[in-house]
Amino acid sequence: MSEQDPKGPHDYGGPSEQQALRAIAGLVNRLPHLQCLELSQRRELLAGLGLTTAQISWVADLLERPGPRLHADLPEEIFDPSVPCPIPWRPTVLTPVFWGRQLFEADDCLPVPLRVYYPSLEGSVQNAPILEPCGQYPLILFLHGHCSSEENHVHRWERMLAQLARSGFVVAAPFLSGIGAGPQQDTTFAHAIGALRWMRRHWPERRVLLPAPATGVAGHSYGAMVAARVATFERVGAFAGLSAGWHEWSTFGTELPIPLWDLAVPSFHAWGTEGLFSDALSDEDFARIARPRHRIVLEGGEHWEYLHGQTGGCAPSGGACHLLGPIAHDLLAGFFARYLPPSEAALAGAAIPPHIGASGDRPHFSTGVLRRCASQRPRHGPVLRRMHRELIVGHGR
Repeated sequence: MSEQDPKGPHDYGGPSEQQALRAIAGLVNRLPHLQCLELSQRRELLAGLGLTTAQISWVADLLERPGPRLHADLPEEIFDPSVPCPIPWRPTVLTPVFWGRQLFEADDCLPVPLRVYYPSLEGSVQNAPILEPCGQYPLILFLHGHCSSEENHVHRWERMLAQLARSGFVVAAPFLSGIGAGPQQDTTFAHAIGALRWMRRHWPERRVLLPAPATGVAGHSYGAMVAARVATFERVGAFAGLSAGWHEWSTFGTELPIPLWDLAVPSFHAWGTEGLFSDALSDEDFARIARPRHRIVLEGGEHWEYLHGQTGGCAPSGGACHLLGPIAHDLLAGFFARYLPPSEAALAGAAIPPHIGASGDRPHFSTGVLRRCASQRPRHGPVLRRMHRELIVGHGR
């Protein structure tokens, strides 16, 4: 079996040989010390077993398929689109549902603790069943920033991440204990990459994920800068940075180039105008970012404005308009809806309809979604509608 074989990975061998190769693939994924190997390492392992190039490709193809952890009788079909959805619409930013949350501790495959948010119809969020089969969902990786006064800062972002989940996204938020060391720290970057790959290879519900590059990466402060590194390293479809503070990049070293200039996907950049140091990108720097690009300036907002309504720790002071943070959440959801639409659920029509979820059970699920922008129409409606139109149905400037 050591000779080169010209056959491709999908047409190799007969039923008996394919069965043997399936058994090998199942063995690789059942042994704990083999489950977490990178694809290149798995190929080296298979080559050491004497498999031909075509056999290795055939087994590797099976190992990279989404779905439940592989066994000897690998399923050919993981996601069945013919099963009807239990609701007459698909979850999107304009037609939301409820949300669920799962917590995972670090293990042999997952490098750090992880919180996962996803669409659900249940009113109780912890371990709520995921909404399926209503199409597959894009994946968003969110990386929190550094808050020296909070040991587990990632939980602060639950309100924003839940809104994304209600809008038809699966959101993975790892706990990055080393984020305070800065955005150029290799361990934090590796943990972010590890969490992203764990979601696609080992998350028990990964059958509902759209394949790459239907992946968004987002972050706040140092987490935003690490997210930009991820966006230039992995196959992703969109990037969002909240108050990244790129002026601090060079204070952590000059060996790594600023990843902002290497972004090749649609990007969203938001910052406030208050604080000892400005998080703003200059017009010149913003113009260097690849199109389509979007920027949102939160007039009077602080570095932590996205956590408005919370107290203690790194919550904002509360001096700005109380709607700034929630509006930023709305616009972030709109940005990802524009560039990473869920399957069978592409947005169409106006970005802010007169009534969200105007019929059936939709009002029951739509509480709180996009209401902040809708509530501002009397005084600020035209401005907000222009912002939404650009983000959701228009083109980036």
